[in-house]
Formats: sequence, structure tokens, C-alpha cells
Amino acid sequence: MASGGWGGAYSNPFAAQEAAAAAAAAEEKASAGGRQGQAYGAWSAGSTPASAPAVPAFVAPTPAVAAAGGNVTAREAELQRREAELARREAQLAQAGNSGALKNWPRCCPFIYHDIRAQIPPWNRSFVRFAYLVELISIAGFFYNALIILITLFAGEGARRS
Repeated sequence: MASGGWGGAYSNPFAAQEAAAAAAAAEEKASAGGRQGQAYGAWSAGSTPASAPAVPAFVAPTPAVAAAGGNVTAREAELQRREAELARREAQLAQAGNSGALKNWPRCCPFIYHDIRAQIPPWNRSFVRFAYLVELISIAGFFYNALIILITLFAGEGARRS
């Protein structure tokens, strides 16, 4: 029962795929046998082999070119505009240095940049603001809890009830 049966140790689940691939390779080899030594492409008599890649007759223009009516000068103008925008952004990054933007949070000792209006898209701002407020309230609650625990711990015997 080495051929597989119900899934023994020597079964091959890909046997059918291997047989189909071998048959396809043999068929292609047989069809290419008559073409040996023949050139194709630019040097052929006009026939292309079946394995030659098909070249599309029409390549669709990009949306920016299509909107401009396929005009090459419009595409060049679009590329120049994008290059200028990229150069402007690179200059801003170079001005800011390695740190990115100016550090502005927390206000008492800034060590990180934080600006919801500049970094978050408009459709997510309300959710991010809510999450930010929940985080601040949680941190305040943790500090309040630690303070109460310390007060209770060091209050002495008078604070205990039995």
C-alpha cells in the first residue's frame, strides 16, 4: 500500500498535478520538435511559437494622462508638479532634522510630537480624540489609585477597621 490508499506515510497528494504537468511538458516538447533551428520574432518568416509572450495591442494611459486627453505635455507638467512637491517635502524633512517635527508633548517636558489635526485623517479624528481622552483618564485613575493605596498603607493603625 505504498501508493497511498487512505493517506499512508508514502502517499503523494500532488500526484495528479505532477502527472498533468508532465503530460503538458511532453506535449510542448513534441510540438516544438518541428521548429528546431527556426528563428522567430523579428527574424522569423512571420509565425510565432505558441510559447511566445503575447504583446497587448493597446496599453491604457494612466488616469492623469487620460484626464488630460493623452497629451504628453500635460503628463510632463504633472510630473514636474509632483517633483516640486517631493522637493518641498524633502526640504521640510531636512529642516526638521532627524527628529521629524518639533516635539510638543507633554507641555511640561516635551519629548514627542503629537498633533491629531496634522497626523490623523478627518474621518478618524473623533475616534482618536476619544481614545486619547480615555488614555489620559486611565492614567489619571492609575495615579489616583496609587495615591490612595499609599495613603492607606502609611496611615497607620487608626485607618484599619476590624
